Amino acid sequence: DVVLKKIMRNEYVNSVSLSDKTGKEIIKYDKYKTMMASGVNYISDRADFKEVINTNEISWSEISFSDASEPSITINIPIFSLTHELVGVMSAGFNIDSISNIISNIGKGEDTQVYVVDKSGILVSGRDLSLVLKKTNYSGRKIVKDTLTSKNNPVVSSDSDEYSYNNEKGVNVLVAGGSITKTGWAVIFEEAKNTAVGNI
Repeated sequence: DVVLKKIMRNEYVNSVSLSDKTGKEIIKYDKYKTMMASGVNYISDRADFKEVINTNEISWSEISFSDASEPSITINIPIFSLTHELVGVMSAGFNIDSISNIISNIGKGEDTQVYVVDKSGILVSGRDLSLVLKKTNYSGRKIVKDTLTSKNNPVVSSDSDEYSYNNEKGVNVLVAGGSITKTGWAVIFEEAKNTAVGNI
């Protein structure tokens, strides 16, 4: 209980819970709700919970939205007994704004932009929060598709036209991508084509 309360003090944590291996939540704290109400809540049907139970390894959820419409992701950590038996799972929901803050500092210039998509190509983080809240799907972009499926990391091309498109502002950009192995996400780097060519 003390450990969970300490975790909740982190500004980017939305919720934290402790469940047994059947998925029954023993205790839960949520930033947008009071302490867990009476009654039993099960998370055994969640894909990310099933993954941590089946693999005995840390798992990540898909992107979800909090009651305050903030995008978040849950990390699930297996808990073992002294005899190395899996006895439960600790889950913590993180506000993706923490990623957005980091990314906004990377792509501050008018001619550059960085954004993150999940393994389905859905926008997770970027400069324009309205596009994140709309769950904008970029899976149709070749750079996104190739970054999510390629064994190469990063994904770049010597052909300036292979990975180029007009972004939301109508600017023709050159792009490159890198994958985040743990989550299966992709980070895409955009730079205005006229700026990139001018710097060569």
